[in-house]
Amino acid sequence: MSTHPPSDHSEDLRYTLYRHGLSLAVIFDLLVEKGIVTRQEIQTKARSMNQELWLTATERENDQS
Repeated sequence: MSTHPPSDHSEDLRYTLYRHGLSLAVIFDLLVEKGIVTRQEIQTKARSMNQELWLTATERENDQS
């Protein structure tokens, strides 16, 4: 049983992924393989996030003008 606070778990995971050199593509492939998520769900979410980031960047540029 771990005595680390919950926040340490995400840091441990990040360190483990970094240490083993796992890319997001590998992680997504594993999630698809295990049936946790579909490729379509990943693509849809990625497009949505890209659009949101683009809009945020555009808004910042407009605010600075």
